Amino acid sequence: MRKDQFSLRLLQALVLGLLVTACAGDTGRGRGGKGVLLIVIDELRADHVSAYGHSRATTPNLDGLVSEGVWFSNAFSAAPDTIPSHASILTGSDPRLAQRIIDKSSGGVGSLMRDWFIPEKVPRVAREFLIEGYRTAAFVDHPWISPVYGFSAGFETFRGFREGGVDTPPDFGIKAVGGRLTRWLSELPNDQDWFAYLTAGDLERTWSIPDPHWDTYFKPDPAKDQLPPISSEDRSFYSVARSRWPGMLLSYGEYEARYDGALLKLDAELHQLFARLEAMGRWEETTICVVGSYGLGFGESGLIIDHGTLSDVDLHVPMLLRPAKALGLQVGREIDSLTSLLDVGPTLLGLSDIEIPSWMHGVSQEPVLRGETESVRDFVFSSGGIQRGFAVRDHRYSFQEYEPSSLRPTSLLRSWAGASNPPFLGVQQHLRDRQTQADPGYLEPSVVAPEVGVTLRNAGESWFQSMDLAQKHLQREPWSEEELDLDALQDLERRALIPPLDLDLPE
Repeated sequence: MRKDQFSLRLLQALVLGLLVTACAGDTGRGRGGKGVLLIVIDELRADHVSAYGHSRATTPNLDGLVSEGVWFSNAFSAAPDTIPSHASILTGSDPRLAQRIIDKSSGGVGSLMRDWFIPEKVPRVAREFLIEGYRTAAFVDHPWISPVYGFSAGFETFRGFREGGVDTPPDFGIKAVGGRLTRWLSELPNDQDWFAYLTAGDLERTWSIPDPHWDTYFKPDPAKDQLPPISSEDRSFYSVARSRWPGMLLSYGEYEARYDGALLKLDAELHQLFARLEAMGRWEETTICVVGSYGLGFGESGLIIDHGTLSDVDLHVPMLLRPAKALGLQVGREIDSLTSLLDVGPTLLGLSDIEIPSWMHGVSQEPVLRGETESVRDFVFSSGGIQRGFAVRDHRYSFQEYEPSSLRPTSLLRSWAGASNPPFLGVQQHLRDRQTQADPGYLEPSVVAPEVGVTLRNAGESWFQSMDLAQKHLQREPWSEEELDLDALQDLERRALIPPLDLDLPE
């Protein structure tokens, strides 16, 4: 898609966003009653989902969803944190493009509003559905998934996070956002196509909102009876951070059992949502995708009931796809193709027969789903979280290059080094063989495979150098005097990593 095509499609999206409610019946498009539902669950790590081999039956209903669809066993998040992970899913592009370039010389404490905003030129999955006549809506369960950071583009309906008052029932969680979805769907004509984005923060609230039934539903693993220390800091390694401590002394096994109980509860509420969709006649023609935005550590990577590292604990996430029956895909199977969460949007667009923007970094997994090829990508790239660096994964290995001395807040650095005035710890590298090392954390010894490490490191350096330049280009302020390398930018354009350089967006 070139400049004139993009400008036309964006103008279409802007016009449809204003007129679709009144004129949807006149567009002649999006009138088949097809649905696409994307559910993103924060802190959902892959190895605690039953279909991914967990010993406890934590997700019987999601397992049932797999029986009608597929599960991607090699899916990884692009970032171990809320804003960048959701940005990558909704744009199909590397989240570094949404990270503002901050002038550190100005001093002061950084804020999320200063650090993050998705530029208008970055592709939006919802916008592509809207252009094709789909009604689009987002029902989100986290205050950071907000229009303030650019998340609402492409959604004609965007319902942000709402928390009930003292005298009202809680107005958050999958039950609340699912209720908003079904109310929205009840107002649509039965033959109207639609795309909806739901987020669920139920697992994050496990530690702050007690539930006597589900907290003790599973018996703790007796082999994990050690009591981790409690930190006085908001973020900390090798201890439970004050902001996450549930107010009682629990063993590692009890924390894990409490998480699994919350996951089983969430699974049951997802079943209720799916049952409501079926009762509304919205089930058979709806493609449903459930993914985790990032995982959660129980000490494997040094963080206890927290997230933010570049390890497989935080980045290996479940991705379950239940296609509409009309797509005719083979179901009830595992897909071991290497997958990034950048691929979610392109895959859903491809399955909906919608053109994928050429500079969307993700790759559609549709050819893999249809048995046309075994894999569509060689590497998955991740960055962000609590330390500077990056991670690269191929079909077997996970590589990390990170700087422990860049850990923020400084309480993380102090706890990592075990010193009040920690020295500079330099750049560290770690290589994990996912086929032979069962522990997903990165604190176990690194695999000795120098050639593999060099290959992955070179791929990561090349990708993130390109992303750094793309970030400078897309986040560039009009008053900036910095000269960017035109030849390098033209190379990014040729590789479809940025929009055409002469693109003029409509006001």
